[in-house]
Amino acid sequence: MDGTLSQASGHLTHINLRGNKTISYEIAEQLGWTSPDWIMIPVGGGGLLAGSWKGFKEFKELGFISSLPKIAAVQPDGNAPLVRAFKQGKGPFEIEPWGEPHTIATGLEDPYPWDGDAALTAIRESRGTAVSVSDEEILKSQRLLAKREGIFAEPSGVASLAGMIKLVEEGFIDRGDKVAVLVTGGGLKDMDVILEKVEIPPVMEPDVNSVMSYLGLSK
Repeated sequence: MDGTLSQASGHLTHINLRGNKTISYEIAEQLGWTSPDWIMIPVGGGGLLAGSWKGFKEFKELGFISSLPKIAAVQPDGNAPLVRAFKQGKGPFEIEPWGEPHTIATGLEDPYPWDGDAALTAIRESRGTAVSVSDEEILKSQRLLAKREGIFAEPSGVASLAGMIKLVEEGFIDRGDKVAVLVTGGGLKDMDVILEKVEIPPVMEPDVNSVMSYLGLSK
């Protein structure tokens, strides 16, 4: 029975990597058949990261791109087993469970990254890094992304942006580098966090006068 379960689990993981790797295909195509210098990936179970690396490697083997990106894994401070293992120099099968996760990035609360072995290997093969970010850094990045790009992302999805900002500020990523940031979920998936942090705008009539009045502007 254990063998059957193991084989089934491995089969599902293989399928998941096949799906995730297509993100890399799209990035390479949209960048004119080149790869970014860095790709920032939020990590819960680790499958998205492992799959993305698989996709870039396949495209390089096929000759579609000439170089590979460095991968940065991003986890919240309140649940960072992969980051801890990377910084401690642990092997792929030495990742220890986190214990009790505590973070607003609920989509990244996997106490043990089930694809962590492949993810940790990918980080090192790419000469990348792993970084954890605080809930405050995640919320700041969420507001920044909405303000600058009009993209409303859930905390788990925007952790990658928080990680990029942190690595740039630390000088780990050069400001001239080309960076792809995976934002993996829309904000409507996790409204509870937003409702606790921001004021809900009022409901108003769909006319210019109402909007201008609310903004304190004259027509």
